[in-house]
Amino acid sequence: MKGIDRFSNKAKKYEQYRPEYTEESLTEILRLSCILPYTKQKVADIGAGTGKFTKLLLNRGFEVYAIEPNDQMRAIAENKFKGIERFNSISATSEDTTLDDKSVSLITVAQAFHYFDLNRTKKEFLRVLKPGGKVALLWNFRLRDSEFIREYEEAIYGTHSQKVNPTYAQDNMTDDIFKLFFSRYETINIPNSQSFSLEELWGRTLSNNHAPKENEPEYKELYEKVKKLFYKHQKDGKVLFPYRTQIVVGDICRTKDIQTQENTDSFNR
Repeated sequence: MKGIDRFSNKAKKYEQYRPEYTEESLTEILRLSCILPYTKQKVADIGAGTGKFTKLLLNRGFEVYAIEPNDQMRAIAENKFKGIERFNSISATSEDTTLDDKSVSLITVAQAFHYFDLNRTKKEFLRVLKPGGKVALLWNFRLRDSEFIREYEEAIYGTHSQKVNPTYAQDNMTDDIFKLFFSRYETINIPNSQSFSLEELWGRTLSNNHAPKENEPEYKELYEKVKKLFYKHQKDGKVLFPYRTQIVVGDICRTKDIQTQENTDSFNR
């Protein structure tokens, strides 16, 4: 699993400023997976991070195994869900979850699939899933139809173009990959959004794994760009930050290997 340490210094900002997932997103996953809530079935949330999607699963009564290799991200989730017996925090990766064979009814992956070694992950998912179990992938992708989002991406990524591909997942996690990972699948897109003050928009910017540190020369320059953009688009002291939540639910393909171009500096969670 690539990028394990990318958010070690960003975990608190990630939790505070990154978008949540809507109840509708989980409802659609359960519908496509033919799973009923409040039945205490076991779900593995892989790359669970600070527990943004884990929270929805727990609220629907599932026993959740939250697999997260990053210590700081995992610690935030453990603190949030402390005392919930159905929450199981595990320091592990998608390629080696440590779960028992055929132990979970559903696997969910929110904003993390593009980090995985897909061939090793596929074998591991096949091992831990019960017969007929589904895999659900989710991403909150910035909505590029928005003028604000287009200008925001240009502002914050323009100076990093040689170091990072900030939209790797959005550009590369496509049907070409899904057709090799799944034998059959369905894709759904659901609207999502956040509303930010200037301080919150700056916090959202700093939650990116490639954002400059305060002692770096780009830090002040980037802040001025974000500030200018905020005041151009704000209404009543807030800007709308729109997303589309892409959901892919399917059955794992047992035969095809997956070949992807490796670029370990390109991932943006």
